[in-house]
This record gives sequence, C-alpha cells and structure tokens, in this order.
Amino acid sequence: MDSVNANNVPLTDPSAATSTETMDITTRFFTACKDALGPGELCHSSWFTLQHSMSAIEIMDPKMDIRMLGSRRVVSTAEALATGVLPLAPFENKSQLVGIMDELLASLVNWLTGDSLAQTVFICMYMHCTQLVRDTHLAAFCELLRRCVYQLRQFIMAAGAFEEEDHYALTHGMPLKEPNFSFGDLDTHPGGVYLSKYSSIDLVTHAQHLLSECSSDTPDAAVEGMDYVRIRIEFLVHLLQLTDTLLAHVENLDDLVLKDSELEEFGCSSDRPGPEIGVTHFNQQPCESNDVEQFWTKLVSMSTECQSHLVTLNRLAAKLLATASFGLNPGPGKTSPKESFYGIPGFEPLLNQTNLPSYIPRFVVVHDRLAAFTYFCDLTDYMMRLTNTFQEVGIRHLNSLSASSLHLLWSLMRACGQTPCTYVTKIFGVPRDAQTSVPPSNSSSCLLSRTLSSFLYFVSMDRLHQLPEATTMHALFALRSWLLLEPSQFRTVLEGIVSDLSGLKDFFDVLGEQLSLIPRLYCLNRSRQRTALVQCLQKLPDILENCLRVEWIIGVELAKRLDPEAKDNRLDEPPKPVALQLTSLLCYYYYQLAWDYLISGFQLELYSPHEWIFMYTFIIQLLQNLHGLLERFITISFSNNIQSSKHDSLPHTLNGNASCSQCANNSSGAGDSTVHSHRSSGNRRKKNKKHSKSAFVNPPTKPTKVHEKTPHNLSQSSALLKICGPCSETELVVLTAHRFLTAATMYALRALQLDGGGDPVLDTNVSNLRVGYGNPVVIYGRRLGIFLLTPNSPLVDIGGVQGAFDACKQYLTTDIFQSGNTSELYERAWRNFENARVRTQLALRRQQEDLNVSIPGVGGGRNMLPTDFFQRFFNAPDRLSDLDRLANHNAIACRVLATCPDRRPKPDEGTQQRYTFLTSGPVRLEFDHLTSKAYPLIRLVSPVVSK
Repeated sequence: MDSVNANNVPLTDPSAATSTETMDITTRFFTACKDALGPGELCHSSWFTLQHSMSAIEIMDPKMDIRMLGSRRVVSTAEALATGVLPLAPFENKSQLVGIMDELLASLVNWLTGDSLAQTVFICMYMHCTQLVRDTHLAAFCELLRRCVYQLRQFIMAAGAFEEEDHYALTHGMPLKEPNFSFGDLDTHPGGVYLSKYSSIDLVTHAQHLLSECSSDTPDAAVEGMDYVRIRIEFLVHLLQLTDTLLAHVENLDDLVLKDSELEEFGCSSDRPGPEIGVTHFNQQPCESNDVEQFWTKLVSMSTECQSHLVTLNRLAAKLLATASFGLNPGPGKTSPKESFYGIPGFEPLLNQTNLPSYIPRFVVVHDRLAAFTYFCDLTDYMMRLTNTFQEVGIRHLNSLSASSLHLLWSLMRACGQTPCTYVTKIFGVPRDAQTSVPPSNSSSCLLSRTLSSFLYFVSMDRLHQLPEATTMHALFALRSWLLLEPSQFRTVLEGIVSDLSGLKDFFDVLGEQLSLIPRLYCLNRSRQRTALVQCLQKLPDILENCLRVEWIIGVELAKRLDPEAKDNRLDEPPKPVALQLTSLLCYYYYQLAWDYLISGFQLELYSPHEWIFMYTFIIQLLQNLHGLLERFITISFSNNIQSSKHDSLPHTLNGNASCSQCANNSSGAGDSTVHSHRSSGNRRKKNKKHSKSAFVNPPTKPTKVHEKTPHNLSQSSALLKICGPCSETELVVLTAHRFLTAATMYALRALQLDGGGDPVLDTNVSNLRVGYGNPVVIYGRRLGIFLLTPNSPLVDIGGVQGAFDACKQYLTTDIFQSGNTSELYERAWRNFENARVRTQLALRRQQEDLNVSIPGVGGGRNMLPTDFFQRFFNAPDRLSDLDRLANHNAIACRVLATCPDRRPKPDEGTQQRYTFLTSGPVRLEFDHLTSKAYPLIRLVSPVVSK
C-alpha cells in the first residue's frame, strides 16, 4: 500500500507508534482502505499466496471462515476429556452406541467419495483417543475402522487409479496408524488395552471374540440393540479381511504408495505401512511362456478370495440398511455446526479446522445413513459381479488352451471405466429422469470398483505401478494376440522367427509396453481417460511405422522357411513376404481408441452444436476403416476353423459373416461398400487418405432383415472368449449398427439444420467466418488434429486440417444436402435407424447365446455372467438394449418428419433467427438417453408446447 492516499493525505507508519494504548481503528481502517485501494485491490502481507487469495472472498462466511465465531464455542478433544463432556464409560443406551457407529460408517462413505479424512471420519473424538474408551465394543469398532481406512488408503494409492478429484490423498496429520497418545496420561482406567498395538490378525481375533459374546447367552447379549452392534462390528471385520486379502499379494508396498510432494509441503504424514499389517510378499521373476497360465490362475485365485468377503459384506450391508433407524439421529448441528451441537456424543464437525488449508471448504455434511448404507449395498453388489466376471473370464481362458488374448479382459476394464455408477449418483442425491435408463451427465464411475479392477489385473500381471523389475508378460500377450490372427499352420514358425531374429523381442517389448497403457488408462475417471487417450494416440502412429518394417522382415523370413528350395536357389530377387496381420492388429486398436476419444467428447459435453455434424462425418469414415479390418480378421479366423475341422459342419459364424457384411454393404449403398483397405506402407497410406463422397454412408433403399443362423459350433469356453475382439462376429454386427446410427444421425441433423435456417458454418459463405470462440477450421483442427496432422497416422490427411475440413464441407453441401430436399434426408435417416435396430437385436440374441454357455466340468449354468457388463463391451459404453430403444424411437420420429412437413422446424419469421436444437422448436435433440451421449433422441414436441 502506498504511503500517500488518493487525497494526498500522509498515512502514519504503525511502527512509529510506541504507545501501548488500545484504541478502536475500525473507522479509520475502512477509510484508509476506501481511499488507498482501487477496485479489485486487496491489502495483504507477503505470505498471502494464490491459494489464500482464492478463498479470500469467503471471509466472514460462516461456512468458510474458521475464525468467525458462531452461536456456540467449538470444543476440542482435550477440552472434552478434561471437562467430562465426552463419555468414555460403557454405553447403557445402545441406541447412542449404534448411532455413533452408524455416523462413523456414513462418514466413511464421505471419504470414499472424495472428501478429506479430517472432515469425515476424524471429526469423531473417539477416533483420536480410542485408547481411553472403556466401552469394549466402541473401542474395537473405532480401531477396526482406523485400520480399514488405513489399508483402503494403501490399496487406493498403490493401484494409482485415482486423481485429485476422485480421492483426497492428504491426511493433514490425522492419526491413521494409531490414536493420539498425547491423551494417554489422562487414562485413569487400570489395565487399559491399546488395540492399536495389535496386528490385523490379532485385532480380528479380538473382534471375533466380542462377536461371540454378543451371540452367546450372556446378560449383555440380551440387551436390546446388541445384535445391531454385532452387525456393525462384523461388517468392519470383513472389510478389514478384504483389504488384508488384497494387500497380501503386493510386494514392497512402501514403494508403491504415492509419494506426493504436497504431503511434506503441508506437513502431512505419508503413513507408510508398518510390519503389523502382515503383508505376504511374492517374488517377481522374468516372464516365461508358462507364466500366461500363471497369470490367469492368479487372477482367478484373487477374484475368488475377494468374492468370499464381498458376499458377506453385501449381506451385512443389507442388514445395516434394515436397522438404520435404531441408532440415535444427529441434531441440527450436523448441517449448522456453528449454531448447534451435533446431537451425537463425540462428533464435532469443526474439530480439525486448524489442520486444513484455506482452499478447501470448512466442513463437510456427513451423508444420510440410509443413503450411505444403500451405497454399501450397491457397491458390494457391483464389486461381486465384477470379481465374478473376472473369475469366469479367467476360468474360460484356462479351459481354452489356444486362448491367450487379453482383449476380453481389457473390454471388461473399459466397460467399468466408461460407465457411470448409479450408486455414486444416488449418494449425492442427483435427481434422475424416470424416462431415461442411464444416470445423468454429472455422475461418475466408482473409484473403488476401478481401483479393484486395476489392482486385480496389474497384480496378476506383476506390473503394479510399472516397477523397474516388472516382467515382460505384456510383450508375451501381445505376441500371442497377434499369432491368434494368423493361420494356424504359421503360428509355430512365426514364434520361432521372433525368437531367432535379433531385435524382434525388443520390438514386442515396446509393443507390449504400449498396449499395457490401454487397461491402465481405463482405470481413470472419464475426463482423465480422454487426456490419457491423447498421449496414447500420439505414440501409436510411430509404433505403427516400425510395425510395418517388422512385419515385412517377418514376412520375408516366413516365406523363406515355408519354401526352403527357393532359399537354396539364392535368387537375386528376394522372396515376396507373406501377408501378415501384425500391423492390422495395432491399427485395430488405434481405431478403437480413436473412436472412444471422439465418443468421450459427446459424453463430456465438449462439442458445441455446430461441431456435431463434423464429428459424425469423421466417425463414419473411422468406422468404415474399422469395419474393413474386422472383416479381414474374421475371414482368416473362419479359414482356420475350416482347416481345423474339415469333416465337421460349417460353423454358423461363417454364414453370419457373409450375411453381416453383405447386408451392411447392400443396405448402405455403393458408397458404404467402399472400404479403405489397410495400406502396407506409410507413403501409400498417406496418398490414399483423401476425403471423398465414397467415404460416407449412403441410405438404404429399405430395411434389411438379417436371418438367424444355427447355434454356434464353437467350444463352450471359446464361445465367450470370442464375444468381442478382432475375430468377433458379434462385434462386427454391433459395429455395423453404430455405422447405421451415425449415418442416420448425420442425415437427421443435416435435415434439421436446413429446415431451421441453415448451419452457421456450412450454409454461410463469408470469408474469415468466426463461430463461437474462433474460426471453424481452427476449431476443427483442435478436435481432429491429433488424427489429421500426426505423421504415420492411419487417418492422416495429405491436405492437413484445411483440406479435410474443405472435403467434409464440400460433401455436406452437395445436391442431396440442400434446402427444399429434406424429405429424402429424413427418409434416409429413418431407414438407417431401422437397420441399426435390426443389428442391435441380432447382436443381443447372439450375445445371450454366448453368455448362457456353461463352463465344462464345473456344472450347468453356474455363476451366470452379468449381461450388463457384456452389453458394454463394444467400445461405446452403451447397452445394446438402450441403442435398440433409441433407434426405434428415432426411426418413428424421422418417419413422421419425412411425411409431415408441418412438424419440421422453421426459422423465426420475424427475425429469421436460426432454429435452436436443444431449447426450442418443434423438434428437440436430447443427448441424455445414452451413457455415451453419442446419439441424441429426436423428440417431437407438440405444436402448442413449441409455441
């Protein structure tokens, strides 16, 4: 602050005053601030940082300013102990005891959903002075909860599947490992037991002894409410055993836990685990071929162990929900802590406020008990189904000797990472439209379920957190996945070539390392997945270029070994390489990730309305390329099946492939049948990547019916393993459905644009046009530049962003896309929607056939797999049943628009303002009916309502 104010009045230096007299300077201070500070300026000292300035506007807000006094004084734990306010003796009123336990369990849910420990679990004074509690049941409960929190935190941080918005990692000095022993000298109870000194096994034994007393015929067991106390202690016992089971498979847990520099910056403890946890270590050895079987065996074993505890936790969570009304309920202090007391002994929401930095809210409202216990029920049920699916997938791989691809497991992890969980939505009280079957857009996937899937996978792979001594098992799986696509008579020879030629093993190490990023990125939340997808998509094109060279080398060597006579002739002309599928496999994953990257923009609501039509047009080309790859893979797979069973009847999948591809091509017109083939060199790929009309889907003349074929003639295990992946006919059918949906949406959207007054980009001929926040070409490049500008990308355009934009715009403004001709566009849209519906219904029937197959030697129909997971295995996180309903609804809407011009949108007659899709008009687009939000539901509004 300057020494002279705006009126040139000198200001007195406070340091010059030597008097100790106290005086009121409030009026003078505000006057000085008014005269000396300009608008937006702030008077502060040198230690005032950006974090403090972010919360400066909250000064004098009771919810944010910890120094602002309320109607009551906040009592610390030490004061409560000294004054006897905190009851330590055994509770005669079991309603109070159960109320304390229930509130602690509800606060645990707060922590699991992103709040800090200092504002949730540790607002209870009993968690700070557990060694003084003389109620044996409450003391055991608090210590079990502390150990569960500690090991859950280790589990979450070791898996590394969280970001700051998912999990608050800082502890702010809360006593995670043991209670605060500064209160130990207040203990006047002789013979007190310090449960924090027990190991996990001893603590569980102690708790089980208490549980046996609660179940016996002792006088205490007859007291009303003791059954409820037993349920709550037993729930924590099994939760602790679950975390023990998981952490027992990890070696060097100290090194795996996140080392965040902020922990030291804010003086927080990193809380490394001690030896009392009793972690069993395993040795990481170099990966050998037989380790593939060990991977699946370990995955099945871990999933089975988790299931035994999850089943019990789910049963106990249901009992918690049924008995939630018995415990003492909190008072008004739960939501207004500065005005009233909490109403439950030991709880003080503002207990740890001085430990917290200024940039987080002052207190957190603990979740309602019913909502918290419902969360536990749904969470344990979801994790049961998740581990059951992991277990069944592993068993089927072990029963199928030729299956060693990880694609099915990756698809499961992708489905878990992409799909919002309804119980996460419920716990935050977000309203849900009864007409929609998916959670709203602001819901998120579950941190614990994503962490569990990541933990099971990477611990089985011996690759948790990419340790330097990590194995090369991913390289082995990458090799096996490629060999499964080659003719069976080549596989042994190809495996020998990779072992013999120098440098090939290193290439597969790099390839396996890159492919290992796929399951890892899908363990993040949806927004972070998009960021990780960018990094992955930037690296894959360079590996694709190297893959072309490696494929040529292997193909030449294979030709030599298949024809030794040509090798002995020593001809000047080298042998022609055998066509292989290594580059095509990597290209397949590139297209899958690119598709998910584009879909995530819709799900995260990143695209503005004028960008939708461009995104759909680009997706059509992407899906067309992916369709060509799948057809090639399936053709080779069918050839292998024919050679392996020459005397058997022809599998229905061969006929199904013909029907699928032919129906897709015939019903889509000549343009759709032109599929960009995979190029064998980078130069040819770049030369042939020009946009043209043939790159887009034309409408069918009429919906095509796909006839059902005979049941699968595959083994019971391989039937499920081929439900998705490069050789999956079901995936080809689903992909065809998405092609029809994308084309139909594009036609309908363009017709609505033309009827509503035109698109600001496509139908405006203005130089230096600016839409929204920038030039349309710049925006187009920002969205798609990762594909169009990256060297060696399969989707690169030799014209760059400008050339791709001009080609897309030229196509979307051809004769068919002109105003006055929208009836044909609506007709094309509804016919494509009808064809999409036929494909989704066919995919549902075939998928159900695969899921109903029982495991050989285990028992008919045991552990039927959850269809909800498997319906989401095809890149977009949408259930096939949801796609079917949306296609049916939109087909009807487009048919009405095609035959009833009066139901179509029109620009405002007075201002000629363009029609808005989302908020007004007779036709509205609603993107909340699918999890991915990739395709809108076309809703026809009554003319009266639209006016």
